[in-house]
Amino acid sequence: MTYLVAAVFGLMGVWFWWANRVQHLNHLLELASRELQLPYVAPTVSGHQFGGEDEVFGRLEGRTQDDLRVSITIRNRAQPELWISVGSARLPPALIEPDVLHKATRDPSDDDPTLYVALMTTRARRLLRNMDWRARIALRGRRVQIQATGLSRDSLAVSEMPREAIALARELAFGADEMPLRLAHIAREDLVAEYAVRAARRLLREFPGHACVDEVVSHGLSHPVPAMRLLCAQHLGSDGTDVLLHLARRGDVPAAIRREALAALEPKASQRAATAAELSQRFGKTPDAILPELLQTLARLQAPLPMVELARRYGGVRSTSRAAILGHAGLHGPASERLALRGLADDQGHVQAASANVLAEVGTLAALPPLGELVRRDWASIEALDAAREAIHAIELRFGCGSGRLSVVDDGDQRGALAVASGAAGKLSVETEQTV
Repeated sequence: MTYLVAAVFGLMGVWFWWANRVQHLNHLLELASRELQLPYVAPTVSGHQFGGEDEVFGRLEGRTQDDLRVSITIRNRAQPELWISVGSARLPPALIEPDVLHKATRDPSDDDPTLYVALMTTRARRLLRNMDWRARIALRGRRVQIQATGLSRDSLAVSEMPREAIALARELAFGADEMPLRLAHIAREDLVAEYAVRAARRLLREFPGHACVDEVVSHGLSHPVPAMRLLCAQHLGSDGTDVLLHLARRGDVPAAIRREALAALEPKASQRAATAAELSQRFGKTPDAILPELLQTLARLQAPLPMVELARRYGGVRSTSRAAILGHAGLHGPASERLALRGLADDQGHVQAASANVLAEVGTLAALPPLGELVRRDWASIEALDAAREAIHAIELRFGCGSGRLSVVDDGDQRGALAVASGAAGKLSVETEQTV
């Protein structure tokens, strides 16, 4: 008897709980219907009495004045879930999953597959962040989709979130004809530098002839973010030389930006001499991190630095800069041989290869013994070995040597050593079986 009474009271408790929950959900939907001015569709029941996993309790459906299709559904009364869908033909058709959308609002990247997110206004990203901790948000098939569980007993989940979803859809819904103006607005006004730069980059790449481009570039040249100034100066070409030079010489600008600025320098003919002179004056104080780009720029401007300055900086820089100095020294012709021979003794393969490449162009017979020594090093890199063999061959051809005088030993303890054959004096060659 006791068990029967307990069972009856238990069933009554479940019924009261379910009835209270149904009344609560019904109240929430009716409240949302009034606030959003959407018609309320009466609940439909399917599955078991107390709710199945796919049961639809109630739904709001309709269109807003600006033609957004809105659907709000509560499923599964045992553990209510709120489903919101806001559709528009002007929303993106691509699929953007919740986790990617979450990342894109916080960690923008140019190679992010959801480049569309770069078009979001500040308000759109704020709406996303506000809803993100309460629901899963995705863009799918021209719809903003939101799924939330654990509905609270107040109207927050079914009144504020639908309003936020509609506001988000309005921020994201725009046509292709509006794209340039949207990009221009974000490039000028967005306080998040990454988004401003991304928007400007896409505008300049896809709509270079649009009327708003000149205004964006003019504004970007004085932007506080170096990446924006660099982007706009690159777009101007030779007219952006002054800004590029300013970025290249500023010590507080990131090294990556300074390298790009140097690589983009293409001054007008009337500015080439002055630009080269300014860069040359800064060579001694140029940081190691951007030294290769500086040397490449000077070479492009046909303004080689004096050998004395190159030799002075050679010993105190990292290996990539040493290789760049050797390559730049080659512009001086035979005068660079001494520094190139110095590079053959370096412990870095790419520096040895750079030295050998210079010697292939300007080396004399005096370079043959150290090149042969490099070839016989067992620990030498493939890059260095190939460059040394090519240098030996180039020197031989340059001095008009016939066959049979000079060869490289290919086995034994003397492997790689230079061997001089008997015959006419001054004749140099490399064995044809081991071309070097």
